[in-house]
Amino acid sequence: MSNPATLQVSFEKGMRREVSRHMLPKDAAWDLRDVVLGGAGLQERGGWTHASPDLSTIKATASYVVSGLVAPFSAGDQNLCVDEDGELYKITSSTVASDLGALGFAARGGRFYRECVIFTDYWGNNYPKKYNGATISALAGSPPLAKFSSVFNDWFVLGGTTALPNRVYFSAAGDPESWDTSAAWIDADHKIKGLVTVNRAILIFTDHGIERLRGSIAPPESDITHDTLAVSQAPYITSIVQSGGYVIWANRDGVFMTDGASISDLTLDCGLKRYWQTIATAGEESSYAGILGDRYYVITMADSAYVIDLPLRRAWRWSNIPARNFWSSGPYLYFGRSDAPYVGELSSTFEKTAAVKNDANGTPVASLIETLYYEGPTGLKTWRAVYPSYYLADAASDNPTFQLSYILSPESTSYTNVGSAQAETTEKTRSRVEVNKKSSGIALRLTRSNAAADFRFYGMDADVFGMERSRTS
Repeated sequence: MSNPATLQVSFEKGMRREVSRHMLPKDAAWDLRDVVLGGAGLQERGGWTHASPDLSTIKATASYVVSGLVAPFSAGDQNLCVDEDGELYKITSSTVASDLGALGFAARGGRFYRECVIFTDYWGNNYPKKYNGATISALAGSPPLAKFSSVFNDWFVLGGTTALPNRVYFSAAGDPESWDTSAAWIDADHKIKGLVTVNRAILIFTDHGIERLRGSIAPPESDITHDTLAVSQAPYITSIVQSGGYVIWANRDGVFMTDGASISDLTLDCGLKRYWQTIATAGEESSYAGILGDRYYVITMADSAYVIDLPLRRAWRWSNIPARNFWSSGPYLYFGRSDAPYVGELSSTFEKTAAVKNDANGTPVASLIETLYYEGPTGLKTWRAVYPSYYLADAASDNPTFQLSYILSPESTSYTNVGSAQAETTEKTRSRVEVNKKSSGIALRLTRSNAAADFRFYGMDADVFGMERSRTS
């Protein structure tokens, strides 16, 4: 009678690529796609949903959504988005939206300040506009033709004009429509790529790193100090996100987080530093980020979205997230679809049910898991069978399955299928899959197919036997 050895029951360290596959920690995986990590093994993610109707039914020229924000007006929150032509919409529900009028430019986002949203033109061709909850108008007071904005103490801050790309301007206290552009400003050392206020400091993201402004009196009679927080690669502008007392951003070197005083390298902590540098070649044009559930940093890069669990420093990836900019409100993370005039929403990804077996664009959610290289004691072994433990529920008559395949060398990338596709179940199941291969170790891939109401993977056992020295040649 066999006595299967346990290969892995926990994946709590997430997807890791910082070391070779045979050197991964025991609770890690080589690749995790379209899953979420929880207390009971791996669970397949739920599909994302639509938070808006098709905006082309509201405005016929709408093709895609470029940005948005949830504005906390005293009369009630408004979920706003901007399309590629600079049209502003209010999203009431997945079936109701209204056209608020033209901003005149495709704003990459807006800042809420004193009962209005102020939009700037990233390309520097249009003066800021404001939306007061009902109407759109030009921001009065002769503001600078700036690309970036923030709120610091009780000043509205604008920065980075085409003519003066390193200048930061301050409004009058409490009045975003009163500007002294001849005196109320401070120059950064380098070209501005973003402005964020955190813990009573303005962080100025530049093409050479991060500079910092701190103080309590705005210029011209200012006590504001200016120093350098970090010298680094330029940030991907649409990756800069604020979460509580932290700011998170990405560049080609990694993903980082700061409280305004010190900086953490999240990609290094998650074991993905080298991997990130290989996929970040697409750069800023494919990088958009947001915060999901006040805990997860979600960033698109190359052909995937990467999810970083901030408290636990672990990560995995999701496919089929066609996002062009994200914006958050409490547990919800919205995104503008880059391929259609809809606003998507991601909170349902953590609640796998039959209702969200597919993403809102109709694509079935089907996960992929690539394990570490299981080796154990040195020497040649016979891998007779493996025993996946799982639960795979059908939502209707989709007939979900998963296929196991293997590699025998940690450097190999060409998998061989083993056994038949595993079928749906009505309860937790442990199946036997014959392998019958001789090798010092093995790594496995699990590939899901067809939509499922639920899929959970609890771990893997194996019948494995060391070979006598005289029989290993």
